[in-house]
Amino acid sequence: QNQPLNIDVKYALNVCKHFKKHDAQIHVYGILEFYDEAVKLSLKLDKIELAKEYARKPTNEKEQKQLWLLIAKKVMKGKKDDMKAGLQLLGESGVLAIDDILPFVSSQVKLESFKEDICKALDKYGEKIEELKVEMSDYNKNTNKL
Repeated sequence: QNQPLNIDVKYALNVCKHFKKHDAQIHVYGILEFYDEAVKLSLKLDKIELAKEYARKPTNEKEQKQLWLLIAKKVMKGKKDDMKAGLQLLGESGVLAIDDILPFVSSQVKLESFKEDICKALDKYGEKIEELKVEMSDYNKNTNKL
């Protein structure tokens, strides 16, 4: 119920580390808003869902993206269906784009089987570019009026 904790959280973190209580350590990192550490430790312990939970926590989109990239690298590394896993992460994260996960795709994957998903992503980029062109045009018109 979001009541303040009556404990020294940093002390609790040290106790968790000392006694190797990794799950508790991850949650304490979250309480301290050390999301990077929470995600990294979760991934080290192969707790992907827990890592995803803490990757969603930061309010800063750039920080969220960095955390999701760590997850993508771990999830896609060495999997035969790594592209499928990567595309699933795109949807889950809300901050990753297709070009973010392409570096993690194995060279043995045939992108042809994901052509439709890639085309959708490229169409979305095209739409965004058109929106930006219209916005730039509007700014130019307003600048000329001044």
